[in-house]
Formats: sequence, structure tokens, C-alpha cells
Amino acid sequence: MTTNNLFQPLFTNQAPVNIPTAKQISLQMRLQEKQEEYENLLILKKTSQELVNYFDALALKIEELNNGCEAVAMVLRNWQTVFRSLVLSEETQSQSQDANNIPTLTLIPTSVNPSEES
Repeated sequence: MTTNNLFQPLFTNQAPVNIPTAKQISLQMRLQEKQEEYENLLILKKTSQELVNYFDALALKIEELNNGCEAVAMVLRNWQTVFRSLVLSEETQSQSQDANNIPTLTLIPTSVNPSEES
């Protein structure tokens, strides 16, 4: 071996050692931050979609409650008519009893015909 060969690398086919530079480290850190940000955005997107679905379901339930309230209001309005009919019936009954002393029977329908519901 000559003295010139002493200073040459023993393995000439060896790949160069990659020592990360400060720029590469900062780029890797930035890439990692961006990946974390992307993952957080995906979580936010999923959570937002769940929130939209929740509020859509809530809107449907509120609409059902609103329709139910309208039905209850109509029933309560009809009770006023029922009470007026009862008072009128009692008045006519008392007048007829005074006149003939014969009791009067008044029939009040308790069910609604299907054709009247719509």
C-alpha cells in the first residue's frame, strides 16, 4: 500500500452519509406541523358534519312539535264550540222542560269521519 492509498476511503461504493441540515430539519418540522393541522381539519370537518346532521334532526323534531301544537290548538278551539253547544242544549232543554216537562236528549258526535279530517 502506498501513502496515497492511506488517505482514500476504503469502500468506494459506500453511499454518502445523509446528515440533515438545519434547513432540512426546519422543513421536516414544518411538514409535521402541516400534517397535524390537516388531521385537525379532518376532525373539524367530521365534527361539523355531525353538528349539521344533529341540527337537521332537531329541525325535523321541532317541525313535528309545531304540527302537534297546531293540532292541539285546533282541538282547544273546538272545545269552545262544544261548550257553547252544551250551554245551548241546556238552555233549550230547560225551556222545553218548562214548556212540556219532557226531557230532551242531545247527541254529540265523539268521533270524526275520515272524510272530515282532511
